[in-house]
Amino acid sequence: MFFKKDIYAVVNEVKKILNMLKLNTFEANMLYARLIYPTYYFDVYENVIENKIDEEELLSIINKADDYELFLEKCYKEINKMYYLEKIEWIVNKKKL
Repeated sequence: MFFKKDIYAVVNEVKKILNMLKLNTFEANMLYARLIYPTYYFDVYENVIENKIDEEELLSIINKADDYELFLEKCYKEINKMYYLEKIEWIVNKKKL
């Protein structure tokens, strides 16, 4: 979804999910952990290595890394409004590093 829509549209989807689901703090942290670990990247990487797809698809993901970090920051702030999330310095204090 992140690669097909605007960052803020995806953040709004995350907000909708948070409002629909009644998560506990552990589940909210697991949701955020899942966002941090982008398995789709590794799936695309594997397909490139196996020559199933062109490496341009992988490069398009790599080229959006800065946007994805911004997305992670925005999601962190939204989720943290409702649930306590463990602080991840490289996301929360990105501008200070």
